[in-house]
Amino acid sequence: MTITGQAQQGGGGDGTGTPDVFNERASDARINLEYLLRIAARTAHPTRRTTTPAEHAAVAVARVQEIARSPGAHTTAQDLRDALHEADKVRDRAEEKFSYGPCSCGVELITPKSRDQARCRECGEVWDVHQLRAFRHVAALDAAHDHRGKLAEVVKVLNLAGHTLKLNTVCKWVERGKLRPDDDGLFTGRSVAELSRT
Repeated sequence: MTITGQAQQGGGGDGTGTPDVFNERASDARINLEYLLRIAARTAHPTRRTTTPAEHAAVAVARVQEIARSPGAHTTAQDLRDALHEADKVRDRAEEKFSYGPCSCGVELITPKSRDQARCRECGEVWDVHQLRAFRHVAALDAAHDHRGKLAEVVKVLNLAGHTLKLNTVCKWVERGKLRPDDDGLFTGRSVAELSRT
């Protein structure tokens, strides 16, 4: 963890390379965790000197039995647990990303969900996320309407695309003769969707 609270080094979270503002809580958590790892490593192997947090942790894990037999084992374990919990709380998590389908150049458009624009990493074209969502919704509805299958399957596909249909209701339409399967005994999403509007 860096002292800016990032999960890794390499500039700001906005992708510009601009460093984030100093995060004092993250810095304190890092210092405390390093100190406790160093103490655990010395408890596990008093004659071995370690210099990095990774070395401290490796020695402590490799000789965990020595730590468990030490007089302050319970306190050491609780202190490490608390320090890890605090470090986890102050660390900035990477924002969840969403795929909006392919760009006009064919490369998948992926951007954090909170952004209003998606920039293609290949050609640099900028897309409005709200329009992309609308296009995806229309495409999903078209695919659902074109779907052909058993009644339960068609209802499920339509509901995934945004309709709110109950299978029992649609089954009653079939019983009453309002909805009929084709010659293969299958239904189309379009016929079910059109009947749901009446």
